[in-house]
Amino acid sequence: MEARTVVVTNRKGGVGKSTISITLAAELAGRGHRVLVCDCDAQQTATGWAAVAPDSKPFPAAVASFSAYGAKLHREIEKQVKNYDYIIVDLPPSADAGTATQSALLVADLAITVVAPSAPDIRASEATRGLIENAKIYNEELIAVVFANKVERTNVSKKLLKELASFGIPVLSSSFAARTAYQVAAYGGTAVSELGKNARAAIQEVKNLADEILGLLEVRNEK
Repeated sequence: MEARTVVVTNRKGGVGKSTISITLAAELAGRGHRVLVCDCDAQQTATGWAAVAPDSKPFPAAVASFSAYGAKLHREIEKQVKNYDYIIVDLPPSADAGTATQSALLVADLAITVVAPSAPDIRASEATRGLIENAKIYNEELIAVVFANKVERTNVSKKLLKELASFGIPVLSSSFAARTAYQVAAYGGTAVSELGKNARAAIQEVKNLADEILGLLEVRNEK
């Protein structure tokens, strides 16, 4: 079976796309799947995360730079579909990245728009929604969802999360809180699952995300 392609996107930077991409990839790889992370961001955050893993325990998923392909990104992704079970595409921010995003969405099975529950982040996500809607003209079976990252237990955060429900794209029930565990994992080049009992909450969050993503892809396979 060819790989399922999951695109992680938002035109705004700083929302945590790379964190979502790399932690999801590590969780899927930990479950025995062959996983490739396509790092399309010039900052190469995902690549750097995997690169600092110790030689004695390399990062469980393959991570490669795809930042140079732009509008040809979909062709490069298609070259890898027979080599992996899942391909996670970590897309860059900014309006200049539109061509790469549009290209990746052409071959994506699932698009995750990562949103931090802040008013500027939610407003900035409108442009991403437009790209997804345009992509569905050519990729009719594309599944699009919103994932809330850096969620805090404040009334303002709760209010903004409710606003996401009117975004026009389904919001995943799973979410990530603003936890230091994700920073620790990035610093050590490891999967969150390797952090042990001190990161139980983060470990469960990653498991919940992976379970939900796999469920959505299974539904898509049945169509």
